[in-house]
Amino acid sequence: MIPKNIFFFYDTGYDSLHPKLKENIQFVKNQNPDYNVKIYDTKNFREYLKTKGSNYLSCFNSINSNMPAVLADYFRVIILYFEGGIYLDVKSNAKIPFNQFIKEQDKVWVVNGHSPNQWETAFIASEPNNIIMKDCIDLFNNRIENYHEYIRTVKFQLRQSRHNLVKFIAPGAFSIIIEKHIGLFDTEGYHSESLDIHLNLFIKGNWKTHQKLYTKPHYSKVKEHLVIRRKIVILTIERRLHLAKATKQSLLDVGVKENQIEIIRGYDKLDYPDMKRQNHLLTKGFIEKVLSYALDNETSIYYTECGTLFDVNPFEIEVQEDKINWLGYLRNRKDYIVGSKFIYLPINICKDILSSLPPMAILDRYIRNYGLKNNCLVVADKSYIHLQDYPSDWGTKH
Repeated sequence: MIPKNIFFFYDTGYDSLHPKLKENIQFVKNQNPDYNVKIYDTKNFREYLKTKGSNYLSCFNSINSNMPAVLADYFRVIILYFEGGIYLDVKSNAKIPFNQFIKEQDKVWVVNGHSPNQWETAFIASEPNNIIMKDCIDLFNNRIENYHEYIRTVKFQLRQSRHNLVKFIAPGAFSIIIEKHIGLFDTEGYHSESLDIHLNLFIKGNWKTHQKLYTKPHYSKVKEHLVIRRKIVILTIERRLHLAKATKQSLLDVGVKENQIEIIRGYDKLDYPDMKRQNHLLTKGFIEKVLSYALDNETSIYYTECGTLFDVNPFEIEVQEDKINWLGYLRNRKDYIVGSKFIYLPINICKDILSSLPPMAILDRYIRNYGLKNNCLVVADKSYIHLQDYPSDWGTKH
């Protein structure tokens, strides 16, 4: 049975919808008075995902927020799997009330696209816990978590943004799963039909004209990666490798995948016996090892040091992609924060810091002042980490 829910998603919320899109949602409500209509946005969907455990929230947070179509693609399969009902694009509606063609015994409804073996996702109806939605979630998560490998496999090119998106999740990956289960559609409760029988895909014109109804540029115009490439980088030295491993284990314990963590070995007194201050050794390792790693791998980084312990999955923390996000610290007194124990650094800021960071700078002080000077520093209300006790001997020779 497909519950009488209708779900919409718009990343910035109902209030920011174009009047035409608001009219469309009201039309759907009026047409289907016996259905419960729910409208989600990025913020309240994040809150919803926090109740579902697993790695759903970290995957959702990894999606580029400039690609709201990908956010909606992820939303629709998650919400239909857990809640069941109908997902409908804010630009789409049905020609007749849903209860005139969706019956009590039905399990899934999907529609064919205009291309062979392509299945549309503007309208999907499903019972809760259906295998098709579960397989979609598993494939989507796999592609998000292994985005680096995926883009190499498909020879990803930024200039082909529309082609990239339709292959990545919907309708490309969705169609793969439908084709996998195509035999189910010969059985009772599984229905597929032509796109134009019951569905109005666009309430205004075609896919080009409806772009004007959105607050953000259409995905075909955005020449960016679909997923924000992120890694957790643990900076350590050889004789503190056991502390780095403890940090890594704490991350694994809160659900971080092993391939999302990189332990990088910096420098200590054994490497540079003439360098007096341990702070300078830390900065040198950060410049030459951490920032170089970020640039070589084209990835934003969560930077932390060995001995830092985590009680929360960093990928589940909401961050501002264009700012330094100071997420863990020793002390926080108003604007004065001490301790570079856990900081999110977007790739563009990594590039700028690499070109400007003096090798003899005090690392946390420089990053803090850089953020204040450039108005790109966000300090979390609380520290997301605690520290394993160990002697402060980074530069001391044993």
